[in-house]
Amino acid sequence: MTRQVVVTSAEDLSSRARLRDAAVRLFAERGVAGTSVRDIAEAAGVTAGLITHHFGSKERLKAAVDELMIEVFTAPLTAPSDLSSPTAEGVAEALAHTMAAHPDLRAYLRRSFLENDPASGEVFDRFVELLRERLAEMQAAGMLRADLDLDWAPLQVLFLHFGPLLLGPAVERILNIDSYADDVIRRRSRAHLELVNRGFLSNPSDTPGPAR
Repeated sequence: MTRQVVVTSAEDLSSRARLRDAAVRLFAERGVAGTSVRDIAEAAGVTAGLITHHFGSKERLKAAVDELMIEVFTAPLTAPSDLSSPTAEGVAEALAHTMAAHPDLRAYLRRSFLENDPASGEVFDRFVELLRERLAEMQAAGMLRADLDLDWAPLQVLFLHFGPLLLGPAVERILNIDSYADDVIRRRSRAHLELVNRGFLSNPSDTPGPAR
């Protein structure tokens, strides 16, 4: 029996990508519930029937968007680690630059967090898992304190990382900056590294104990 070979045309691939990109933009601007199939098709410059052709439904198109978001934003953490380099600083900057390079996906992730969409939870869980693995590697290599709390450390890294995403508009208003401009990313990464390495106190031994 001859096996049928299905060849996908370049036009099909292009229309699928346009639909996905349009969905990212509109989901970020209006939310998933506020975006119709017709809206997505119109923004992509194709007919609404192509959503069914490529994805089957709006729900499956959203699943493709979510899959892309997870793949793109976790890529810096899945890259092979070089523990001879300043890994924490390098990973932090790589994460920020990935956010900068994908403004529509970044806006979609921000909205997903604010709406408590399950997709943002999956991104967050994956980040925690990957960061815990990376920090454990660094701890085993003697780069981190042996008593570092690996339950909280990944979360503290994410507080620093997702802060600019969620509070970006307020930060940009106060500092009159673009939160994801190259120079801002470098300055923010240096400030984060300074906080992690040295803290704020002039004499850390003077740290007050818990209030009684």
